Amino acid sequence: MGVSFIKGKVAKVTQKEGGSGDLILRYEDTSTGLLKEAKHDLVVLSVGVLPNNEITKNFTNQVLQLDDQNYIKQIDELISPSLTSIEGVFVAGTAAGPKDIPDSILSAGSAASEAASYINMATI
Repeated sequence: MGVSFIKGKVAKVTQKEGGSGDLILRYEDTSTGLLKEAKHDLVVLSVGVLPNNEITKNFTNQVLQLDDQNYIKQIDELISPSLTSIEGVFVAGTAAGPKDIPDSILSAGSAASEAASYINMATI
C-alpha cells in the first residue's frame, strides 16, 4: 500500500488478465536505462511542469512579474486571471502554473477575451 513515483518513459500500460483490475506498467527507468514492469492498482501519467525562466528576457522596457514559483504572476486571479503586470500582455494555461486540460482551456478563453477587449479599446 502507498504511492510510488516512477520517473521513466512509459512504453505500455495493460490490464492484468483475470479480472483483478490490476495494471501492468511497462517502462524504461530513466535513472538506470533498464526496461521494467510493475503491477499497480492505479497509474497516473504526468509530465513535469517547470516555469520558463527565459520569459522575462522578452520584455526589455517593462518588468513582467513572476510569482513565488517563477510562473507568470496573475494580477487578479479571481476577477481577471489572464492579466499580467504589463498592459496588453496576457497569460494563459501553464504559463501561470500547473493546470489540467479543462483549466487550461478556460484560461485560454479568458486570455482571448481579454486580448479582444484590449484590441477593441485600442481602436476606439
